[in-house]
Amino acid sequence: MSSGLKNLYDWREFLDIERSRHTICLVNIGNNNLIESKIWAGVSKVACKEDCNLICYLREEKRAGFETEEQYKDLFKLAESKKINGIILWSYLATSFIVVELIKQLCRRLRLPLISVGHVFEDIPSLIIDHYQGMRDITEHLINDHHFTKIAFVRPNHNYLEWEERFKAYLEVMSLRGLFDPDLIITYYSQNQLSFKEISKLFRGSRENQVEAIIAPSDEIALQIIKILHENGIRVPSEVAVVGFDDNEESSYIEPALTTVKLDAEEQGSQAFKLLLKVIEGEKIPEILVLPSKLIIRESCACSSPIITKAIVAENNNHDQDSSTKENAINLQCFQIVLEMAKAFECNDEHSRNILVEWSEKLVENFLNDVRQIQKGQFLNILNQALNQLLIIVEPTSFHNVLSTMRALMRSFFTNTNELLRAENLWQQARLQIAIREKRNLQTISKVHQDTEVALRQLNQTLIAASNLNELKKILGRDLPKLGFNSCYIKNTLDLDEFFNSKQRYSLMIENLYFREKHLGYVIFEGEPVEKIIYYALRGHIISALKEALFVQKLEQTEKELLNTRDGLELEVKARTADLTTTLYKLESAFEGIINAMALTVGTKDAYTARHQSRVSSLAIALGIELSLPEEIIEGIKFASMIHDIGKVAVPSELLGKPSRLADLESSLIKNHTQAGYDILRDIDFPWPIAQIVLQHHERLNGTGYPHNLREEDILIEAKIIAVADVVEAISSHRPYRAALGTEAALDEIIQNKGILYDFYVVEACLQLFRKKNFCFKLE
Repeated sequence: MSSGLKNLYDWREFLDIERSRHTICLVNIGNNNLIESKIWAGVSKVACKEDCNLICYLREEKRAGFETEEQYKDLFKLAESKKINGIILWSYLATSFIVVELIKQLCRRLRLPLISVGHVFEDIPSLIIDHYQGMRDITEHLINDHHFTKIAFVRPNHNYLEWEERFKAYLEVMSLRGLFDPDLIITYYSQNQLSFKEISKLFRGSRENQVEAIIAPSDEIALQIIKILHENGIRVPSEVAVVGFDDNEESSYIEPALTTVKLDAEEQGSQAFKLLLKVIEGEKIPEILVLPSKLIIRESCACSSPIITKAIVAENNNHDQDSSTKENAINLQCFQIVLEMAKAFECNDEHSRNILVEWSEKLVENFLNDVRQIQKGQFLNILNQALNQLLIIVEPTSFHNVLSTMRALMRSFFTNTNELLRAENLWQQARLQIAIREKRNLQTISKVHQDTEVALRQLNQTLIAASNLNELKKILGRDLPKLGFNSCYIKNTLDLDEFFNSKQRYSLMIENLYFREKHLGYVIFEGEPVEKIIYYALRGHIISALKEALFVQKLEQTEKELLNTRDGLELEVKARTADLTTTLYKLESAFEGIINAMALTVGTKDAYTARHQSRVSSLAIALGIELSLPEEIIEGIKFASMIHDIGKVAVPSELLGKPSRLADLESSLIKNHTQAGYDILRDIDFPWPIAQIVLQHHERLNGTGYPHNLREEDILIEAKIIAVADVVEAISSHRPYRAALGTEAALDEIIQNKGILYDFYVVEACLQLFRKKNFCFKLE
């Protein structure tokens, strides 16, 4: 270990030796929700096992890459209070080196142990996963096992260190094999998603010169490629193989399942915590510890499922053994079989491995008794018990590997035809039992996701209606347990004394609350990790509700002050009148605050919709002015257009960002957003018919719109204006499923349907704005 590391960790004399439970802080400056959730889960598991407190400090996402010491001052105060015994620094891809340096300086000054997870930094013990070897393994698999020679690499124009490591490994393998071809490197610059145009050059020319396999630097990009290829009539893997990297959740259940490289982020989190504890105990550790990645072979590279491959067993060559010899062989082999079965579960945790050995022993014993008819039906019962208890530590698919190992090693035990038949039947029944449990698990996961989405939507709608801070806290205390939290605290400052002084173990997630550039405080979630995306969604909902509650509180305080001065001297009437005028102005401003908070709520769900609403609003306001409408009507158009798509908070995120045309059922779900928007707004007493405008903005003059097929005379003028602005913006701008069509295409649409779908005078005003007054949407 270098002298710098020794100085950094010579800290034990500063600790309170009477402290019995360590408090570890996980600081996140990464930007990958999936990996971060797994890192956090691994850290949390060891923290629980070792009876340590855990604090996860989450940076504010919009401020990533622009961090300053000021934004981390509360974290530094926690460390300086000597209530934290060590820090695990998690970083991924676009890492802020400013923050890393700040935290390094802090730990040096306080002699506080620090472990880096994800990146190697100077003078910090670092725990990383071998991205380089993982990419070598997957590239060599395509060459050695499939004999592919034309292997492409899709490379986004992002300077992510991990992705660069993966690309270098691909280049090295291809160059060493004499297969490198620069034409097989596809670099794309799109900020969003890859398009077929960018990869179509791989399929030009004669069939023998076309690409045989495509490597993506991540599963997310690989899944995009598979979807694009299928949409353009190119089958995977029959016409081209596609592989990814990361082994995210979706890669295992898409069709075809994706061949990828697994980065065991949960194990990385667990090991990081264990290393930090070693440092706290005064042990020396390596400056860099590299965990191996693992090649996961599935169907997208044209391989058979490993589950199917492992189910093949060798021919039985022991038919000539007598019964006593066979029995002795069985007794000698059973223990080794149990160990091999436990290994087939593919679980690295030492404590869990002991449990798996015990269950493997039970399975072997009851299987033999069942086949020999000593105890009929017991094997499947034991298997069901194993599924119930072990699925919290292993994947359902690992049971197939266990059965394959069991069958391969035990089939030779049964030379009697009837026994062999009973054994095969039991193995078949066991596989069906596992398959049923897998299906049930997927249904359960889907149901949990649906319930979570519903709970988040309901919570958001309830929070919007909260009129003060006490009601906001009451709602959170009542509804958060539905999402897996023990409790939630909203604080102005990061005061954790109530936890530090508690004798009970705690696990906290801390998030900064910002509304634009204004810091509103902190939200502290107590409980073990739940899905990371829930925290981001909750933060957005809480920010919107908190902003409104604080504003209402300020209004109530102002009103109370006015009431207290009502009986003042007559000479103060003039001053009171001025105060009342100011208050009325604030009340009017309140509506804008509420509208902005609602628009922010949409933005937390879908950035595209938030940008669309803003651009539609600018055109709708200009149309109102062009039509010389009264100021109060233009004001209503302004606020209604800013949140005309607020109902999309009730639409699943995957539909809003779907990069292809929607199916009929999906389209009907999208269309529900007008009614959902009306339901959110109808009980808010605006001075304008905001809820009705939002409800009607997709109605058309001839009655073909939705949701109520209204005709011209029944549609509000404000809704007619927003309808035209909405169509023009949507056609002229980029959409998730197509590129922007341009302003002229948009104007052609409203001209063709002037007086049919869209109001005659509104269309004329729109043409006047664009063609005579040079109106254009602002770039955002």
